[in-house]
Amino acid sequence: MLFRNDRRIKMDHPLASHLLATIEHDLGQFLEELTAEEKEHCGVALGSAYAHLSSYFAYYQTGTEQGYQLVNPRHFPSTMPNFFTVEVNNAYSLWGSSTTVGSGLAAGLEAVGYAVAATERGEETAMLAGGLDELNDFNQHLLDAAGLRAPSSSVRPFATDRDGTVPGEGVGAL
Repeated sequence: MLFRNDRRIKMDHPLASHLLATIEHDLGQFLEELTAEEKEHCGVALGSAYAHLSSYFAYYQTGTEQGYQLVNPRHFPSTMPNFFTVEVNNAYSLWGSSTTVGSGLAAGLEAVGYAVAATERGEETAMLAGGLDELNDFNQHLLDAAGLRAPSSSVRPFATDRDGTVPGEGVGAL
Protein backbone atom coordinates (compact mmCIF):
# COMPACT_ATOMS: atom_id res chain seq x y z
CA MET A 1 0.00 0.00 0.00
CA LEU A 2 1.15 3.50 -0.75
CA PHE A 3 -0.04 6.68 0.89
CA ARG A 4 -0.32 9.69 -1.38
CA ASN A 5 -1.64 13.03 -0.12
CA ASP A 6 -3.14 11.26 2.91
CA ARG A 7 -5.11 9.06 0.51
CA ARG A 8 -4.66 5.34 0.81
CA ILE A 9 -4.12 3.63 -2.53
CA LYS A 10 -4.70 -0.10 -2.41
CA MET A 11 -2.99 -2.05 -5.13
CA ASP A 12 -3.73 -5.76 -5.32
CA HIS A 13 -0.78 -6.51 -7.54
CA PRO A 14 2.79 -6.06 -6.28
CA LEU A 15 4.00 -4.63 -9.61
CA ALA A 16 1.43 -1.85 -9.36
CA SER A 17 2.74 -1.02 -5.89
CA HIS A 18 6.28 -1.01 -7.31
CA LEU A 19 5.16 1.29 -10.10
CA LEU A 20 3.71 3.81 -7.65
CA ALA A 21 6.81 3.52 -5.45
CA THR A 22 9.05 4.11 -8.49
CA ILE A 23 7.06 7.19 -9.47
CA GLU A 24 7.10 8.49 -5.89
CA HIS A 25 10.83 7.91 -5.50
CA ASP A 26 11.95 9.30 -8.84
CA LEU A 27 9.26 11.82 -9.78
CA GLY A 28 7.27 12.51 -6.61
CA GLN A 29 8.97 15.79 -5.72
CA PHE A 30 8.63 17.07 -9.30
CA LEU A 31 4.95 16.11 -9.48
CA GLU A 32 4.19 17.70 -6.10
CA GLU A 33 5.67 21.01 -7.24
CA LEU A 34 3.48 21.29 -10.35
CA THR A 35 0.93 24.07 -10.21
CA ALA A 36 -2.77 23.33 -10.59
CA GLU A 37 -2.63 24.70 -14.14
CA GLU A 38 0.35 22.49 -15.03
CA LYS A 39 -1.43 19.43 -13.61
CA GLU A 40 -4.36 20.10 -15.98
CA HIS A 41 -2.04 19.44 -18.93
CA CYS A 42 0.00 16.56 -17.55
CA GLY A 43 -1.17 13.12 -18.66
CA VAL A 44 -0.32 9.52 -17.87
CA ALA A 45 0.35 6.70 -20.36
CA LEU A 46 1.13 3.22 -19.06
CA GLY A 47 1.54 -0.01 -20.96
CA SER A 48 1.24 -3.60 -19.86
CA ALA A 49 0.75 -7.09 -21.22
CA TYR A 50 -1.66 -8.25 -18.54
CA ALA A 51 0.38 -6.92 -15.63
CA HIS A 52 -2.34 -7.86 -13.22
CA LEU A 53 -3.59 -11.07 -14.79
CA SER A 54 -3.44 -12.83 -11.42
CA SER A 55 -5.82 -10.19 -10.01
CA TYR A 56 -8.25 -10.87 -12.86
CA PHE A 57 -8.18 -14.57 -12.18
CA ALA A 58 -8.59 -14.19 -8.40
CA TYR A 59 -11.66 -11.99 -8.89
CA TYR A 60 -13.33 -14.28 -11.41
CA GLN A 61 -12.40 -17.48 -9.58
CA THR A 62 -13.92 -16.25 -6.31
CA GLY A 63 -16.98 -14.99 -8.15
CA THR A 64 -17.64 -18.17 -10.10
CA GLU A 65 -16.76 -20.63 -7.34
CA GLN A 66 -18.18 -18.85 -4.28
CA GLY A 67 -20.50 -16.24 -5.74
CA TYR A 68 -19.89 -12.65 -6.71
CA GLN A 69 -21.49 -11.39 -3.50
CA LEU A 70 -18.39 -12.75 -1.68
CA VAL A 71 -15.83 -10.95 -3.85
CA ASN A 72 -14.01 -8.13 -2.09
CA PRO A 73 -15.29 -4.91 -3.77
CA ARG A 74 -11.71 -3.57 -3.86
CA HIS A 75 -10.79 -6.40 -6.24
CA PHE A 76 -13.18 -5.32 -8.98
CA PRO A 77 -11.27 -2.22 -10.16
CA SER A 78 -8.16 -4.30 -10.80
CA THR A 79 -10.11 -6.23 -13.43
CA MET A 80 -10.17 -3.12 -15.61
CA PRO A 81 -7.13 -2.58 -17.85
CA ASN A 82 -6.97 1.15 -17.10
CA PHE A 83 -6.98 0.74 -13.31
CA PHE A 84 -3.26 1.51 -12.79
CA THR A 85 -3.29 4.55 -15.02
CA VAL A 86 -6.31 6.06 -13.29
CA GLU A 87 -4.75 5.40 -9.87
CA VAL A 88 -1.61 7.31 -10.91
CA ASN A 89 -3.69 10.21 -12.29
CA ASN A 90 -5.66 10.38 -9.05
CA ALA A 91 -2.65 9.96 -6.75
CA TYR A 92 -0.99 13.09 -8.14
CA SER A 93 -4.11 15.00 -9.25
CA LEU A 94 -2.97 14.92 -12.86
CA TRP A 95 -5.92 15.95 -15.01
CA GLY A 96 -4.46 15.42 -18.46
CA SER A 97 -5.14 12.32 -20.50
CA SER A 98 -5.17 8.86 -18.96
CA THR A 99 -4.10 6.26 -21.49
CA THR A 100 -3.54 2.54 -21.08
CA VAL A 101 -1.74 0.58 -23.79
CA GLY A 102 -2.34 -3.17 -23.67
CA SER A 103 -0.70 -4.34 -26.87
CA GLY A 104 1.57 -7.08 -25.64
CA LEU A 105 5.10 -7.41 -24.39
CA ALA A 106 6.20 -4.06 -25.86
CA ALA A 107 3.27 -2.10 -24.40
CA GLY A 108 5.47 -0.07 -22.04
CA LEU A 109 7.62 1.10 -24.95
CA GLU A 110 4.49 1.90 -26.95
CA ALA A 111 3.16 3.95 -24.04
CA VAL A 112 6.39 5.98 -24.01
CA GLY A 113 6.07 6.51 -27.78
CA TYR A 114 2.45 7.55 -27.34
CA ALA A 115 3.46 10.06 -24.65
CA VAL A 116 6.19 11.56 -26.84
CA ALA A 117 3.75 11.95 -29.74
CA ALA A 118 1.08 13.52 -27.51
CA THR A 119 3.52 16.15 -26.22
CA GLU A 120 4.91 16.82 -29.71
CA ARG A 121 1.35 17.40 -31.00
CA GLY A 122 0.71 19.77 -28.10
CA GLU A 123 -2.10 17.65 -26.63
CA GLU A 124 -0.26 17.57 -23.29
CA THR A 125 2.48 19.74 -21.81
CA ALA A 126 4.03 16.75 -20.05
CA MET A 127 3.36 13.04 -19.75
CA LEU A 128 4.30 10.45 -17.17
CA ALA A 129 4.90 7.26 -19.16
CA GLY A 130 6.09 3.72 -18.60
CA GLY A 131 5.10 0.14 -18.25
CA LEU A 132 4.81 -2.91 -16.05
CA ASP A 133 4.83 -6.60 -16.82
CA GLU A 134 4.56 -9.69 -14.70
CA LEU A 135 5.88 -13.16 -15.26
CA ASN A 136 2.80 -15.25 -15.99
CA ASP A 137 1.78 -18.23 -18.11
CA PHE A 138 0.16 -15.99 -20.74
CA ASN A 139 3.34 -13.99 -21.37
CA GLN A 140 5.51 -17.12 -21.40
CA HIS A 141 3.23 -18.85 -23.91
CA LEU A 142 3.24 -15.71 -26.05
CA LEU A 143 7.04 -15.77 -26.23
CA ASP A 144 7.02 -19.50 -27.02
CA ALA A 145 4.39 -19.12 -29.77
CA ALA A 146 6.36 -16.27 -31.37
CA GLY A 147 9.58 -18.29 -31.19
CA LEU A 148 11.24 -15.61 -29.07
CA ARG A 149 11.95 -17.54 -25.87
CA ALA A 150 15.64 -18.43 -25.44
CA PRO A 151 16.15 -22.21 -25.33
CA SER A 152 19.44 -21.57 -23.49
CA SER A 153 17.61 -19.54 -20.79
CA SER A 154 20.44 -17.00 -21.07
CA VAL A 155 20.13 -13.26 -21.52
CA ARG A 156 22.64 -12.30 -24.22
CA PRO A 157 21.04 -9.44 -26.19
CA PHE A 158 24.26 -8.35 -27.92
CA ALA A 159 25.96 -11.74 -28.38
CA THR A 160 26.35 -13.08 -31.91
CA ASP A 161 24.96 -16.45 -30.75
CA ARG A 162 21.95 -15.03 -28.89
CA ASP A 163 18.91 -17.27 -29.17
CA GLY A 164 15.98 -15.27 -27.82
CA THR A 165 14.78 -13.62 -24.68
CA VAL A 166 14.10 -14.74 -21.14
CA PRO A 167 10.75 -13.84 -19.57
CA GLY A 168 10.90 -11.56 -16.57
CA GLU A 169 9.10 -8.92 -14.57
CA GLY A 170 9.75 -5.23 -14.64
CA VAL A 171 8.50 -1.73 -13.93
CA GLY A 172 9.70 1.54 -15.41
CA ALA A 173 8.38 5.11 -15.52
CA LEU A 174 9.69 8.41 -16.82
